[in-house]
Amino acid sequence: MNNYGELKLAWQEWSHRNDLTVSVVSNIQRMTAARLGRDLRTDTNIKTEQITVPADGYTMPFTWKEIHSIRNDAGDHYNFVSSGHFNSKGVHFEYTIEGRKLYVDKGATVMVTYWHEPDQLIDDNDSNDVLQAWPNLYLYSGLIEIFRFIQDSQAMVLYTQQYTAELAKTNEQSQRKRIGNAPVMGY
Repeated sequence: MNNYGELKLAWQEWSHRNDLTVSVVSNIQRMTAARLGRDLRTDTNIKTEQITVPADGYTMPFTWKEIHSIRNDAGDHYNFVSSGHFNSKGVHFEYTIEGRKLYVDKGATVMVTYWHEPDQLIDDNDSNDVLQAWPNLYLYSGLIEIFRFIQDSQAMVLYTQQYTAELAKTNEQSQRKRIGNAPVMGY
């Protein structure tokens, strides 16, 4: 599966459902992207961008699923603290999140690295990094949503198991790429 058209065809074939409307399939794709954004932790869905956080906070886009790290131009890393312990006037390189608002010490321009939802697929020729790298995750996640929609709990459980196994393997492989796979030595 290289694009959205091929993915939709696979969903129809695997679910044995040719009666899914365009709007239902579009909703399934959006729910699939949201699920992948929540669950997937790979280099294919991590981004870094520079943002300016005003003193009254920065409203994070809904496509941001989890912050990995925050640092300033000097390379200082910011540490997360709960909102009750956050001091916006401090110089401790701290950040907090309240709802969808991100706050950093004194407001600042920072580099934020975060996991995000895969780019939406709209036209049949559309693709994204996640679909290219991990097509089975899209397939199984979409099948979960299809069987949830048609209320077939047995098939939904089956594809949830397939998705969970594929996701664990994918996340583990990506973690090994980032940190290596050498065993940790004890002292």
